[in-house]
Amino acid sequence: MHAGWLGSVNPQRGEVVSRTGAGTGYYTAILSMLTLPNGNVHAFEIDEDLAERARENLVTFEAASVTHGDATILTLPPSDLIYVNAGVVAPPAHWLVSCVQAVV
Repeated sequence: MHAGWLGSVNPQRGEVVSRTGAGTGYYTAILSMLTLPNGNVHAFEIDEDLAERARENLVTFEAASVTHGDATILTLPPSDLIYVNAGVVAPPAHWLVSCVQAVV
């Protein structure tokens, strides 16, 4: 399922990705590799323990960062892609202001 979604949004080198529902960081790591060189992945995780595990798992991924918090109320950075794996019925309008494409 994720392979199909990632293939359909086709992350490119140098792109900035916001990743919500980061969990332990597995797909954040993949997105980080797909956007090398010069890309960045900003991951958001609402569960504090999962966010900490993601930070630990992503320590070697220089272009990935993890923020603990509710991405539906936080300001996301300007992004080429927003990749969502969380219980979101529809993306909040403020996510779409500066994003080229969003996958929910």
